[in-house]
Amino acid sequence: MKKKKFQPKCLTGEESFAISNRNILLPCCYVDNEGFIKRPELEALIEVSNINDHTSLEDIVKQKEWLEFYKLLVKGRDTQKQEHIPTICANSCSRIIRKENWIN
Repeated sequence: MKKKKFQPKCLTGEESFAISNRNILLPCCYVDNEGFIKRPELEALIEVSNINDHTSLEDIVKQKEWLEFYKLLVKGRDTQKQEHIPTICANSCSRIIRKENWIN
């Protein structure tokens, strides 16, 4: 039996922030795609993440939109319910966990 487990790489340290060629701070490089950036679930985050509008990266990630985004990821990780997590996050950071039943 195979089951997917959501384990966000940005929370484990496997992945870090990315900066797009449009000068936007992103949670990771997986979302650096025109199709993903324009998705409604990432729209608010992207809108407040232009590096030119801030004095530091810390200013960006301390904003309400970023804090809410990470709360969603933590909730998804802790509950394994991914309905409110951006699809790209669920797809990129879900690992298949194999469970095998051994018969003696």
